[in-house]
Amino acid sequence: MLINRRTSLLTLVLVALAAFLLYQCASNPTSLLKPIPAGSTILAIGDSLTEGVGTSQDKAYPAVLSRLLNQPVINAGISGNTSTQTLQRLPALLNKYKPSLVIICIGGNDMLKRQHVYKLKANLTKMVEMSQHAGAQVMIIAVPEASLSMKVPELYKDIAEQYQVTLDDTTLRELLRDSQYKSDTVHLNAMGYQALANQIYLLIKSPIN
Repeated sequence: MLINRRTSLLTLVLVALAAFLLYQCASNPTSLLKPIPAGSTILAIGDSLTEGVGTSQDKAYPAVLSRLLNQPVINAGISGNTSTQTLQRLPALLNKYKPSLVIICIGGNDMLKRQHVYKLKANLTKMVEMSQHAGAQVMIIAVPEASLSMKVPELYKDIAEQYQVTLDDTTLRELLRDSQYKSDTVHLNAMGYQALANQIYLLIKSPIN
């Protein structure tokens, strides 16, 4: 039993170190968040990358982030969702949970289905506006294109600048470029979701004054 506990602890340390090194190597995103009230609810909305496809529910990034912050993080990710479907779900979720922060990670299925980029931009814009109107801060996790270049569409940066919200347009791209963090070609594994949660945690814990 003691050996198992030591092994588990070592694994957690190695995962944290890997995430730290990844964070240091990537272009560090800047947090525009104000302090999140203790005990308030965070809503994580998106598709399979939020739901946690590639690992178990307790290792999906919202669950890991909840443990890191010691506060509720709602996993509102549904595998296969496009930005249109996610936008349709958002009003009810905002009304139900009244989150202080909404983390939006969407776009992969839009790109895979070759939907027009302007549709994704319009839907994401509406999600940011809805969240802010409901009194929540917003963080956007940009999704790269499923291509060799793994380019992140400029629309994420455009929206973040227009609405002055926190944008991480590097971490997911870097994780999906490295096979050790992936469960398949488009999803993360437990170590990848841990690294993503660690990055989001750093952004939340580095608020502006």
